Amino acid sequence: MAYDRFDETAGDDGASESLLLSITDQLATAREVDPLDLPPLNEYVDVEALTTLVESTSDGRGYSRVSFRVEQYEVRVSGDGTAEVRPADGTCDPSPVIGEE
Repeated sequence: MAYDRFDETAGDDGASESLLLSITDQLATAREVDPLDLPPLNEYVDVEALTTLVESTSDGRGYSRVSFRVEQYEVRVSGDGTAEVRPADGTCDPSPVIGEE
């Protein structure tokens, strides 16, 4: 499932917050729980580093994709601010991955 709430009109802080909300919403939907019942995202990934990488990509610098694992789910964030959460298969590395699409 993919979801894009990367609001370009909201400024950098708003775009970063929208991205993090998108990831949280998708994880909650996948787990069938309320988003407030999830552990903080920063228990799985350095949130500040993630938003910095995505913001640097939006102006032509940086990487085009970042992926990381949250329990049994793989989270993929593209440079355009699109986040996708899907069940991790057996080949999903639990370590964060930064690379080209």
